[in-house]
Amino acid sequence: MMEANFTSRIEVYGDGNQMRSFIHVDRLSDFLSSLPFSDLKNGTYNLVESSFAINDLVVELIRLYPELEVIHANQGMKVRSLQVTPDDRILGIKSVDHDQLYRDLLKFKNHFSF
Repeated sequence: MMEANFTSRIEVYGDGNQMRSFIHVDRLSDFLSSLPFSDLKNGTYNLVESSFAINDLVVELIRLYPELEVIHANQGMKVRSLQVTPDDRILGIKSVDHDQLYRDLLKFKNHFSF
């Protein structure tokens, strides 16, 4: 996001099909602040909303920055995915779709001062 905003260029390593898991920091903060008042037991939890391919993020970044230049490095190289399965024990964390991803990125973009 920083590169897209400040240089109008991003670099994608590999074919872009590798998956990454995400949660918006505002929703993470809301969840964490609710923990003291919840019945959730102590333990380790996978707190994610959704997983997207890097190419999905590129599409949304191009919507935000129409002049964005995308450089593909090592396109033929298969890059490992880091996809986390949402934890069923956590209620209230809902998966986000591409439209919500776009709105989250737009909100983040609007925080840049130049």
